[in-house]
Amino acid sequence: MVASDAAQSWMLQNHDRQLSSWVWSKASSASSDRSAGHIFYFYDEMPTITDTPSAITTNTDSNSATAAVSWTDPTASDNSGAVTLTSDATSGSNFPIGTNTVTFTATDPSGNQATVSFTITVTDAETPTITGTPSAITTDTDSNSATAAVSWIDPTASDNSGAVTLTSDATSGSNFPIGTNTVTFTATDPSGNQATDSFTITVTDLGETMSVTGVQIQGRADSGQWVTYFKVQYSNDGSSWTYVQQTNNEADMIFDGSTNQHTVVTNLFPAEVTAAYIRIVPTAWRSHISMRFEILGCQDTEIPTITDTPSAITTNTDSNSATAAVSWTDPTASDNSGTVTLTSDATSGSNFPIGTNTVTFTATDPSGNQATVSFTITVSGMSGRSVEEGWSTFYAATTLCSWNRCICIILIAVDFDQSCYYRIVG
Repeated sequence: MVASDAAQSWMLQNHDRQLSSWVWSKASSASSDRSAGHIFYFYDEMPTITDTPSAITTNTDSNSATAAVSWTDPTASDNSGAVTLTSDATSGSNFPIGTNTVTFTATDPSGNQATVSFTITVTDAETPTITGTPSAITTDTDSNSATAAVSWIDPTASDNSGAVTLTSDATSGSNFPIGTNTVTFTATDPSGNQATDSFTITVTDLGETMSVTGVQIQGRADSGQWVTYFKVQYSNDGSSWTYVQQTNNEADMIFDGSTNQHTVVTNLFPAEVTAAYIRIVPTAWRSHISMRFEILGCQDTEIPTITDTPSAITTNTDSNSATAAVSWTDPTASDNSGTVTLTSDATSGSNFPIGTNTVTFTATDPSGNQATVSFTITVSGMSGRSVEEGWSTFYAATTLCSWNRCICIILIAVDFDQSCYYRIVG
């Protein structure tokens, strides 16, 4: 309690206190009859809050977009001896990602209030999750192309924040060049956390039939993923496939794969195979099917073999015809590749003109190696008559008696190719 003449000064110095009530009184002065009036002011102090929690920084709970945060509430006191402390959040509450403010308010019976606060910062350090990443793909080039169009189903991405963006450096259906190509998916959440996953697309094209002796493999370069066991298939047409088999040809060969992601593992076949296409068939792997591989071998330079070529044929022209229809049995062709095409410049049963005709067969393997053989067909005369050549002068029938034989009919035939005459003797 203070007197009115000092009240103004006291209020300026104690501005955190609140006027509670005032009274006016009149008293006599010993030195004068003069009366004086005094106003007395009563002030109640603001509550006090102590032990406010310090700022808290924490990560989100696992697989959650919030964090449950606990603390010890501060304490409040007041000169009145009674005070109520409230807050806008309770210890153990869940707080979202970002900066959150918790405020405490202390109120005394006079309505005086004091407030304090602290911050809770929730950060998202959890990376997104990518599931359903495609397995490694091995394919051949498209027909008459140096690339292969490859399709797949994209994986899915999820995140504890509930929001995530999935991108990739290639889209399904894109064209990929010959070799091993890596497609990488990246998932990003609103806090910038990222997760990546990838798979490989291996496009093979030997371009021609090759003698293949083995393969070399490695694991994935940027992750602990590799194939531990695998089989190998080969083909000459990309449609019909054969497994590389054990020496006794009783079972498919299972090759030892990688034991880590970096070491190059070499596997040689029990015997070389001739193929235009090679396919790796993983049977066991670590984490995910991922591999890099090279093919060991050399170009096929062995030419095909042609057997049973027809012998030379000599025949006469067909009746009333300047040609002869000639038939034969085609030869057979074989090649070390197992695949060979046999063509010829004439087919059995074709008509051939008078003279010597050559029929040629060509065998071609997938590497372009070729072998050729041929035989001749000689067509002569006019059927049913004997032919005497060499006349240089045209004679009438009466002059032919000098031949000392009876000639019933004389015909003159002209060979236009040779530009000479033939005497047909009856």
